[in-house]
Amino acid sequence: MSFRLLVAAAAARRVGTAPRTHRHPALAARRGFVFTAPRAEEAVPQHGGQTLVEKIAQRHAVGLGAGEAVRSGDFIAIRPRHVMTHDNTGAVIPKFRSIGATRLADAQQPVFALDHDIQNTSAKNMAKYHGIEQFAQTHGSRFYPAGRGIAHQVLVEEGLAWPGSMVVGSDSHSNMYGGVGCLGTPVVRTDAAAIWATAQTWWQAPPVARVELRGALPPGVVGKDVIVALCALFSHDEVLNHAVEFVGAGAHALPIEDRLAISNMTTEWGALAGLFAVDDVTLRWYESCAARPRATVSADAVAALRASVEAEPSRWIADRDAAYAKHLWLDLESLTPHVSGPDSVKVATPLAALERRRVSINKAYIVSCVNSRAKDLREAADVIRAVQNARPNSPVRAADGVAWYVAAASSQVMADAQASGDWQVLVDAGAKTLPPGCGPCIGLGVGLLEDGEVGISATNRNYKGRMGSKKAHTYLSSPAVVAASAIQGFICSPATAVSGAIDSAAADTRSVRFGIENAAPSPRAGASSVGASAAAASDAISGFPTSLAGRLVFLPADNLNTDGIYPGKYTYQDDITREQMKAIVMENYDPEFSRLVQPDDVVEFRHLSRTKALGLDTFFYSTYVPSAAANLPMVCMHCDFISTVAQYIKERIVQFAPTPERPFVIGLPTGSSPIGVYKRLVQMYNNGEVSFKNVVSFNMDEYVGLPRDHPESYHSFMWNNLFKHIDILPENVNILNGNADDLQAECESYEAKIKSYGGIELFMGGIGPDGHIAFNEPGSSLQSRTRVKTLAYETIIANARFFGGDVAKVPKLALTVGVGTVMDAHEVVVIITGANKAIALAKCIEEGVNHMWT
Repeated sequence: MSFRLLVAAAAARRVGTAPRTHRHPALAARRGFVFTAPRAEEAVPQHGGQTLVEKIAQRHAVGLGAGEAVRSGDFIAIRPRHVMTHDNTGAVIPKFRSIGATRLADAQQPVFALDHDIQNTSAKNMAKYHGIEQFAQTHGSRFYPAGRGIAHQVLVEEGLAWPGSMVVGSDSHSNMYGGVGCLGTPVVRTDAAAIWATAQTWWQAPPVARVELRGALPPGVVGKDVIVALCALFSHDEVLNHAVEFVGAGAHALPIEDRLAISNMTTEWGALAGLFAVDDVTLRWYESCAARPRATVSADAVAALRASVEAEPSRWIADRDAAYAKHLWLDLESLTPHVSGPDSVKVATPLAALERRRVSINKAYIVSCVNSRAKDLREAADVIRAVQNARPNSPVRAADGVAWYVAAASSQVMADAQASGDWQVLVDAGAKTLPPGCGPCIGLGVGLLEDGEVGISATNRNYKGRMGSKKAHTYLSSPAVVAASAIQGFICSPATAVSGAIDSAAADTRSVRFGIENAAPSPRAGASSVGASAAAASDAISGFPTSLAGRLVFLPADNLNTDGIYPGKYTYQDDITREQMKAIVMENYDPEFSRLVQPDDVVEFRHLSRTKALGLDTFFYSTYVPSAAANLPMVCMHCDFISTVAQYIKERIVQFAPTPERPFVIGLPTGSSPIGVYKRLVQMYNNGEVSFKNVVSFNMDEYVGLPRDHPESYHSFMWNNLFKHIDILPENVNILNGNADDLQAECESYEAKIKSYGGIELFMGGIGPDGHIAFNEPGSSLQSRTRVKTLAYETIIANARFFGGDVAKVPKLALTVGVGTVMDAHEVVVIITGANKAIALAKCIEEGVNHMWT
């Protein structure tokens, strides 16, 4: 099988006619590296002022010309304040030496902090740690040994991730520094080695998304709930490869600990940075740090920081006319506690709804850089105290069969928690303590999830295999919810843990209010085009393959994460051989992968996660797989299965040869999944490949109470996206009437009409993240027929994106065909797209028939 590989990247294509080179002088200077970026006029925002990200990046840019300002999209040379490496320092050192470097360009720039595999006391790991410490001592750089804490927390506590500066780290959660107004972003190990040697690296200033947090958080709702909700509400890559700036009254009201948690998990949201502006909350937090006994932050430095913020306020915030790529907003007052998962950050459920399902747990965790600070441990301990007050005659302990693990984010946090008594409260409640480090969050050390187990964790990632077995399931929540769940033995709220019973009548049913809008760039007077517009593409550059031949291996994965490609538990084994890598590559995706793939295979994905932290765009394509799979060179390609589905439907209609007396009867869905199929079918009709004149359609569902001509009615959807573009007869179109006087009679008539045609020949459908087809929410009978259905809260949230993000505008009732109606069709074609539906797909394929996954 032969494929033509078309590469649309500046490094591999020449676009248009000799584009002007757009580069800063530093990129063509002594070390001889040059970056060019053909920039089409229509793709370059004409800016007025600068975003805060652009301002901070400019302070660290090297070689800018007089009056030259950093803008999103620019390739610049940067000299970050610090570059952090942790256990992976052991892998960076040989890269540093391999480029001929013998000394650090700036010994005060690197920071080494051991945190990931600190429970491993083997001679081999101890030798590695000793070698890192010796390297730091030899070069006079900062070194924090195992036990001091998680690197990100240490950098904040030590004043190294300083407000207004730029700090990079060879770890994906370097975004966390944004919580204190420091522009933190990840780099790969090779970049870290280059910074050691030259004190600088290149960086492309990303597009910036403005995320406005409105209102104030209700009691019991914390920063973890904010970022868990954002990841699920905006789950369609809205901020992928963006930097995020959090603004608004809600952002300014958040304590620093909540800001750090939110910035930390912007990584899982897909962003390259998550930044809060420095304000009085930031300054007062640093002043309290400087007032501590044995303070690690200088009081003079904090005083100078306050003086600068007060004297030059414009230096510390974005300009009023700054240009943003988009504007998202979330009403914090409408937010309730949320739980992420299982096994995906793109799926979240309001805690009030989830606890009614009584999801039993085997393990609970309060560990990691996102939620193991003193405030987090206090909130967890307060839950225990409240439960103890409600049950004064019996000790409060973790439920039978639940193992509970707690680790402080740093030795300083642990000392504070011990001094306050919070630590002992957790220990007395049965929490097993771990040293300050990453541990279970990265799948290292004790307490990992085993086959079939369910865990709830205050960590930041719940990918399959991340915290142990890929056959386990993981939910993410705030520390308070973890503590409550550990006590009760199932995922629940602190209120339920205190009362001992779920109060269904008191369940919070508020709708989360959120929205998104594209931000038009601000015009700049006299702005001119930087480069020529992109014209027709020419041939690939010399030496680049124009075709590939090999067996196709398709992986139906969307945004495959780094843990799926290379399990985190192997990441810090620096001496793994190529043959060993070959055996473990893709282990968390499919343990049989290395056995099934052969040399010269072409591996095809739907999409790859563009995680900057591990350099996945280039790491996987040009470096990772050939080295990891030894003799298995593989190429990542985009699979256009939408065209395949459309082609199949066309062929079925043509082969059926419908007539007026014997029409082809098709069932059709709405929503985002089938739009691409409809576009292809319209193209095929226009090309004369298929006619719909003798096709009869039955749509799956329709909202109740929405006017027929409303832009979001399914009647409007179908006519706008398909019917008015093809030759189907209007009398052959059947869509449920959500405004019928008698809705039950409408449903019965619909079923009867389907039966009058002899049933449906082919039913095409899509599914929701919870596995529902049409509006058959979890729990629907497999024998159900067309009926009136109350929509689940999760479905209302998912559909709010079609109503301007306003959940209140989404109808609460719908008419829908039943599961039995669909299953009576001669053939069913289901379209499943998006990482947030991966769990549903697994349930469909790997598990038995279940009315909870219709």
